[in-house]
Amino acid sequence: HQIREPTWLKQSQNQNQDPEAGEARIYTIQYDKLHEGIEKICENPDPYSGGLNFDDINDCAHYAKDTLTLKKVFHESPSVLVLIDCFSNFQAVFTLKSWVLYAAWLLWHWISKNKGTNIEVEWEDIIFTITFVDSLVVSVGEALTMMLGIRQGRFRTWHFARARWATRHIFCFLNGCVGIVCCLNGAEDARKVAPFYPADKASVVGTSLLWSYWGLRLLLCMLFWFGNLGYGFGCGRYTPHRPGRPEGRGGGKSLKLAKTSRWSRAGVWALMLFMCLVFETFLVAPLAYGIRFKDFCKDSCYQVVGSGERGEKRFDEFLTSSCLSCSGALGMVWVIVVLTSFFDIYYMFYLGTALVGYFEGHNAGLTNILQSAHRRLDLNLFKQKDADEEKATENESDAALMRTLFGPSWRRVWSKLAESLHEENMISSADANLMVKNAGTTRWKDFADPAMRAKMVLPEDCFEQVTFTPIARHGGNMNETSVIKCISGIKVVDDSGEEQLFEPRSFAEEVDGAITVKLRRPCKLTRFSFKTASTPGSDEQDPTQFRLEGQTETGVLHLLVLENGPVDPTFSEDGTPSTASTWRPTDLRDTWEEFTELKDHEEIIAVRFTPRTRRLYGQPCIGHLCIQGCHKDNPDHMQTDASSPAQWHVAPDGTITHRLPCPQTITKFSFVGTDNSSMDPTQWALKARTDAGEWKELHLQTALYVPGDREEEFTVEFWRIAGPEGLGKSMALEELRGNGALERLTFWLSTLETLALEAKADEEGLLSGPHGAIPSMTQILPCYNETVILDAKTLRDSDGVNTNLAFIISQYKYEWRIFCERQKRSLEELYDDFINHSPTDKRISDQMEMEVQMWASMRSQTVARTVVGAMRYHEVLDLIPSLRDPMEEYKGPIREEEFRGRHACLAQLIVAHQTFGKLKTKGGDPANDKAIIHLLELYKKYPIYVVFDYDAGGAQDDVKKMVTAKVGGNLKVQYASVMARFRRGHHPMMVEEVRNLYKDIELVEVLPRCYPLRIGEKNFQTQGKAGNQLGALRFSAGHYLQMMDCNMGAFFGEAAKVPFVLRKFQPVKQGVQDRYTVAFRILGFRELIFTKDHGAMGGIMAAAEWSFGTICQRFLAGLDARMHYGHPDFIDGFWASNRGSLSKASPVINLSEDIFAGFNARMRGERSSHTDALAWEKGREASFNASSDFFRKVSCGNVGVMRSRDLKILTDRLSLVDNLSFYFASIGFYLNNWLIDISMTVYVLLFVLLAFASKDLDSVGQLGSMLAVEWVISMGTVSMLPRLAELVLEYGYFEGLIHFIPSVPGIMLAFTFINKSIAAGVGEAMVTGQASYISTGRPNANTHYSWRDCYFSHSATHYYPAMFIIFLFGLYTAISAERGTASLPMFVILGTASLWLIAPLLFCPQPTLKSMKRDGREFWKFIVAAPALRQSMRFHKLNKSLEETLVTKADKNQNARQATLYEVWLEKALGHKRSSLWWHFVTTCKEFGLLLLLGGLVHARVFDALMSLFRYFAIHCLILELWRMWDRPEILIFMAFFVALPLPLMLRRHEPSNILVAFMLLRVFLCWAEKSILWAVRCFLRVWAFPNPDWPSLPSATEEEKQAKEDVARKDRNYNKVVEYLYVSFMTYELHLVRGLFILAINCAVQTVLVFVEACCGLHSHLLLNKHLGLTLGVLGGRKAFRPKISKDVWKPKPALPPPITRKKDSSLKRRGVASSGASSVDRQDSEAQATHRTSSFRRFFSRGLSSNLESASAGVSMEMSERRPSVTLRGPGTTQSFAPPPEGRTGDAVPSRASILQLGAAGRVHTTRTFFSREG
Repeated sequence: HQIREPTWLKQSQNQNQDPEAGEARIYTIQYDKLHEGIEKICENPDPYSGGLNFDDINDCAHYAKDTLTLKKVFHESPSVLVLIDCFSNFQAVFTLKSWVLYAAWLLWHWISKNKGTNIEVEWEDIIFTITFVDSLVVSVGEALTMMLGIRQGRFRTWHFARARWATRHIFCFLNGCVGIVCCLNGAEDARKVAPFYPADKASVVGTSLLWSYWGLRLLLCMLFWFGNLGYGFGCGRYTPHRPGRPEGRGGGKSLKLAKTSRWSRAGVWALMLFMCLVFETFLVAPLAYGIRFKDFCKDSCYQVVGSGERGEKRFDEFLTSSCLSCSGALGMVWVIVVLTSFFDIYYMFYLGTALVGYFEGHNAGLTNILQSAHRRLDLNLFKQKDADEEKATENESDAALMRTLFGPSWRRVWSKLAESLHEENMISSADANLMVKNAGTTRWKDFADPAMRAKMVLPEDCFEQVTFTPIARHGGNMNETSVIKCISGIKVVDDSGEEQLFEPRSFAEEVDGAITVKLRRPCKLTRFSFKTASTPGSDEQDPTQFRLEGQTETGVLHLLVLENGPVDPTFSEDGTPSTASTWRPTDLRDTWEEFTELKDHEEIIAVRFTPRTRRLYGQPCIGHLCIQGCHKDNPDHMQTDASSPAQWHVAPDGTITHRLPCPQTITKFSFVGTDNSSMDPTQWALKARTDAGEWKELHLQTALYVPGDREEEFTVEFWRIAGPEGLGKSMALEELRGNGALERLTFWLSTLETLALEAKADEEGLLSGPHGAIPSMTQILPCYNETVILDAKTLRDSDGVNTNLAFIISQYKYEWRIFCERQKRSLEELYDDFINHSPTDKRISDQMEMEVQMWASMRSQTVARTVVGAMRYHEVLDLIPSLRDPMEEYKGPIREEEFRGRHACLAQLIVAHQTFGKLKTKGGDPANDKAIIHLLELYKKYPIYVVFDYDAGGAQDDVKKMVTAKVGGNLKVQYASVMARFRRGHHPMMVEEVRNLYKDIELVEVLPRCYPLRIGEKNFQTQGKAGNQLGALRFSAGHYLQMMDCNMGAFFGEAAKVPFVLRKFQPVKQGVQDRYTVAFRILGFRELIFTKDHGAMGGIMAAAEWSFGTICQRFLAGLDARMHYGHPDFIDGFWASNRGSLSKASPVINLSEDIFAGFNARMRGERSSHTDALAWEKGREASFNASSDFFRKVSCGNVGVMRSRDLKILTDRLSLVDNLSFYFASIGFYLNNWLIDISMTVYVLLFVLLAFASKDLDSVGQLGSMLAVEWVISMGTVSMLPRLAELVLEYGYFEGLIHFIPSVPGIMLAFTFINKSIAAGVGEAMVTGQASYISTGRPNANTHYSWRDCYFSHSATHYYPAMFIIFLFGLYTAISAERGTASLPMFVILGTASLWLIAPLLFCPQPTLKSMKRDGREFWKFIVAAPALRQSMRFHKLNKSLEETLVTKADKNQNARQATLYEVWLEKALGHKRSSLWWHFVTTCKEFGLLLLLGGLVHARVFDALMSLFRYFAIHCLILELWRMWDRPEILIFMAFFVALPLPLMLRRHEPSNILVAFMLLRVFLCWAEKSILWAVRCFLRVWAFPNPDWPSLPSATEEEKQAKEDVARKDRNYNKVVEYLYVSFMTYELHLVRGLFILAINCAVQTVLVFVEACCGLHSHLLLNKHLGLTLGVLGGRKAFRPKISKDVWKPKPALPPPITRKKDSSLKRRGVASSGASSVDRQDSEAQATHRTSSFRRFFSRGLSSNLESASAGVSMEMSERRPSVTLRGPGTTQSFAPPPEGRTGDAVPSRASILQLGAAGRVHTTRTFFSREG
């Protein structure tokens, strides 16, 4: 815990230094002093009652001068006082938005005046009102801020930052007071302001007062807000001093970039504020236009006396109900205007995100990076150069990018990538073969084949001799118009015997030496001859290889002659080239070379003679050859061998042979052309002989390349198959069938260019450079008790229709096929065997069962998926030759310690499992421990460790023995952080007793602690995840950290990009990496949400997370306001470990612990950046309730952010522009959702008050207000624009719209509900001041949740607010109907409230009659049940408080007593016991004020109806007394409920609206009476009843303590009786009961419709889950369970022999002129091939499928397979049974299982169990 106190530790070190020691620096460590802060946190962790947190400890050290004294430095704001914090922190934002509203209001009046409206514009009143409101808000706000600052302790310790804060607020407060005084004292003069008033009547005093106020206001704002431009982010409280570098953003260059980009950020915000101005001018200001008190309420609040237009005001008129209603409506209008003006910036921010983020992504090269349509994978790697070009142009293909990043061994990365996809069952083996074949390499598993390795150049190959063979030559000077002729005549003979002779003057020559001649007439040739152009002794240009082609009239070329002379020289044993006989032209000039064997061809009109090579007698084709590589004995030293023609041996065909001075590896070679350009090679091959005598092809140039005067350099391609097949090809990505692989490859290939541009400064790639250039990294995976590997029971469990495994298969059908293909099992067979597998009927092996579990876990949100993804980076490091001997995997196994030690210097994975090794009663899970050990064993050769929290009081006995043996028997360890690893067979002498689950676990390190992982108590404990991260941080060795969640993963290709991304922390500048300057401390990147295929809800959550992780993060990073929003960001680990760990852990305040890492970086002058070049896989909640709970948890944590001092420190030092950016980077989203939610209720209340004031829509519309207009489109649709922009950017317009449009309805439905969860979480945390972690559990999308679960989660947050809005709308409609006025439909409001009620059921899977019956029965019992009186009275005997014994949530233990509605809300009623007496008084006054307000609004007729309701209330109380007397029977509760049924008849003389209002008045009165009685009991009856829910924790060691405890318990029980009595008697429980019944009715109605929809071909499951689960045989047939089966789109085992050739029928062959006899012979051949194929397939099946059964069930049973016919014979002791394939089209014989074979051996008979042969054969 003390790592979180870096400032305290530093000051303790400085003060403990002995001043007399001199340079020796002797320190005296006082552990008690160091632990003093933690001790105080343990004593009182509640920050609201003076408890310390870690920030207080650091502040005490920071402000300490002489001695270190601990005290509460900053008091966090309790309850709703956090709103004052928000105003204080973002005062600049709110002030600027208010000014925009003022400007919009003035602009709208100016526009209205020019339009000539009937409304009189009184500019003096407008200006006066704006000035008065602004000054009033400023003065009140500043006064509250300073009062809260006094409470928080801001004036106790005085320093520059707090002095600056106090000065700012005092001056602003005085400025506001001056404005109020001026407006009140000279109101008439203040209104006469020029130029808004006629010049002759304008008041000099008023003008002076106005401009004095606004001038001073602007001056202060410029001074305190714009003056922060010089401070930036670098004035944080903990900003260290770094000698030699400027304070701020990590270096001089970063600081300069920040300054130059500040104006760009200001421009972006100016644009968004201008859009706010336009929006408020035309949509917000018209809402209140014309609604002024003197015009709107004159009929209600004024009485005309005598003559005149306006009567005199009378005080009693303001107390009438109509006047109060009108005044209240007027106030509500302005509340709506103000709220709308504040959260419209929220929508403009989304609009700005869409626009600016789109252009930022376009500039970053993200256009169409995910567009898979027509995307080709270009794996061809070549250089080409024409004579006119100065430089060579390299093919900018995907292969070139990979070579730039990974070096010459890029094909090894590509092969491993393909193998990784195949291992993850994302592509088939055929697709993997296609990928590596097009890259010119082989499969990963074939690298070990010596024959295959002989075809490729390996990085470790050492060569002693090289040959350079020209394949094609220049053939002439490319700068001249003519070429050097290679022949002097051509003679041809046609099919008629006519001879045609052509001389050079009739040749049409080309630059490559090709000669074309046109024949005299079209004909076929029989002979061809030519003679050379050279004279004897000078025959350099004689062709030694040529190609003769004939051209038809249509332009088609037919090959006639292809003469291939040998290109490669043959060598003798001594290594010199031998003169093998080759074809070459004769030396005589007049001799004709004749060729008579011409290929069959059509009639041609011209012939084309192309020389491929020319004859050069001993003349080299190049003038200089340079070989670059490493010496065999010194691989780290690069050497260059340059040779000249004098050192070469040149063969007659131009092949150059050169012997190297010593054996060496070859990485690059270069050459220079000769002086005679006609001899320069344009295509060539470079080969070399190894020291073992093998010849290997180093380079093959097939593209046209004309050497120039400069040296041409080429890279040797390693791991390439020799020959043309190794050159690489292009392929369409759509050839890969796996959608997951296609998406990953598309993004990976598209983002390589970005990294390649940055990596070009490095001369070496990842695999060719030293491993020291790769930054070291530690991956930390904190987990509590999440699922590690899905167990078999979970996969076999059913959701009511399907098993969980079937559901996962339905989502990944293609990947299940690949998995079955790899396991060599059929789809349905493997599924059935796994589901029906049991200990008594073992159908599959344990290993196969684990394989299925891992397959399912890799497609779910499990720890296993995260670990496997993290290990992909370790597999990338395996490919680095400098880190690992590339031959060691072929030499045999190596020691785990040796292998693990090599990788530990670069990468390390720490699984910080908080509950590992704990007892089940303490949160442990042996199944998870077993799964963790399985993962450790799976990757035992890598540096993967598990770090767990050791608590001697809750650890397993084996773990205790291991820890005791590690630290020694004499040391008693209570708490410790332990790091362990898997090591089978390690020396067990120390722990001989450990032989069970943990026998192969070796403890590496044990760090004892003084305190547990979480300190504090109950609701005020430190954050568990932050503590878990800290426990792992102690063992991290990497310079950088990657923090991961338990639902992540990684693709091998993305893991290969990690080293390049990590280099961004310290970028290369001019070829040198600056180790001193760090660009940023946190680097975030994209997330690929793999749960987007997990049903509709998974897709919705994935869409939201994807848009936030891409365009929103990019936009925030551009605004320089990005924080750390979670994992998997990279963090500078060395920096974080010295500055308070990775996150903060203080109770309540730091619930959202991740974002405080970004705050910490900003306060210390550092930056947090974002990159789009990397994407890690991430899962999100796929269930509706889990998604809602997640957002609610985050919103509660965000209120803690509002209370934190980090926010205050940052906002106090930000400029205006940065303050705007930081507002949306921190709390803006959540605060605006809360304001929007409030505005809905205010909007409905507005129209209720208008109805009370007898104001209809016509009267409102006549004033010009837009309140009378129905809004049919919600502004929330703007929030979808960033996602649309990103989709269009990355997918293209057409494909982006295809992704966007179908998702809009589901997103709107889901987030209408989720946004309410966010608002409810913010409101709840504001009021209670507490925020606790909510575990969502991340259930699968097919998990059905009950109605009772929905009630637990959404009753207070959604159901009750929705019913309140519907009640208000009903009241408004009733009043309007009674008065004959029109009412506003409020479609958007009612639709939103309705969705709050029904959305959980719309997104709930498995809506069947069975689930409806089960949920309805369970919910009914929950509603009507109530505990007996004797049960509630015996709680004190158990030494437990009433709150501890109430069952208020669903219990997984079926034997436990179930929760009831009665207990749930009784616990809520008891919740006020922990609040202070003062807060209780405030809430009582609030209820009393509401009662007075409501009583003043209603008419006298309402009180008549209220008297009737009081009579009903008396009867209700009488029945409840009987209910208590008779031990709470349920029938009496319903009797009290049914008594209310005759009320409409009793009140029929009253209007319905009056009845509803009277009921509201009665309810408010009872609430006020209840709170008043309880407050009076707490104040005046303390001796008899006083709440103390913590009495069970009081000491009871002595008799006095026992007596005191019993007295406190008695008082608490008496107070509980009062609370429970009022809870029942004052209709609180009954109202909850009525609401519960209403929800039950709604659920029944909605579920009935969904059951019908589901019965229609499974339409609901089709839309909610996936299309494979919604297929049935017919309408209303019900949905059947999903089963994987073989169909036309499902994988079938591939035959060993090639598939038979399909032929056309006889009729088609006859039409082509083929005889029927020939066709029948072909058919016979096909039939024989098919029979052979069926026989081999049948034989393979039995040899594979029954061999294991025969081995395990051999009871004298043998198997014989016929070679002639496809049959198998099983011979037993008493009988023989044969199995053969059936005739085509029929079902085959049954195949015996293991049990059947046992029966065959014992009883001599066969028991059939399943059918093998299907209709597909």
